[in-house]
Amino acid sequence: VSLRLNNAPYGLYSMVEQVDSTFLKRNHLDSKGPMYKAVNWKYSNLRKGDANIPCPYATPDYPERWMVDECPEIWRKTSKAEADNWDDLWDLTQTLDRAQRNPRGDGRLLFDVLNVSAVVNEMATQALVLNNDRCTKNYYMHFDRGTREWQRIPWDLEDIFPGDRRYGTGRCDPSECSAQSTSY
Repeated sequence: VSLRLNNAPYGLYSMVEQVDSTFLKRNHLDSKGPMYKAVNWKYSNLRKGDANIPCPYATPDYPERWMVDECPEIWRKTSKAEADNWDDLWDLTQTLDRAQRNPRGDGRLLFDVLNVSAVVNEMATQALVLNNDRCTKNYYMHFDRGTREWQRIPWDLEDIFPGDRRYGTGRCDPSECSAQSTSY
């Protein structure tokens, strides 16, 4: 949001809206469909789960401080329907893995399980604004039961337009972020 005060520029601010049934209805999405919040900076990347390990979506190198019950919290189911059933997310990650491993044979699967236009629009927008915030946890995965398609809903992008010393040429060591630097 570009905020003006007394008709003078005051600043650029993030506007945060909860992704809930009100948001879904207003955006013509299934308000009762399964939805998951990605919560782990390392593991919430839609990788295929491994049913042969105790924590199917995590590699064994996770620190104990991430533990919730026996495993680190990776996804948080936010929909009320079938709260204990995670089969839909499991099926999605397995399908994405199959399509990645065999794009010529199984690539068409992506068109069957994803809202491709929403995915492309989000990717283009993220690239257009040079999003610097993590893409591995700042989103929801939502399944529309009518279309039978998944889509990502970006959220928690407080660092999308960064203003601290990690970015911006005026606020850090010139060797790290000068106009001539090759660092992102």
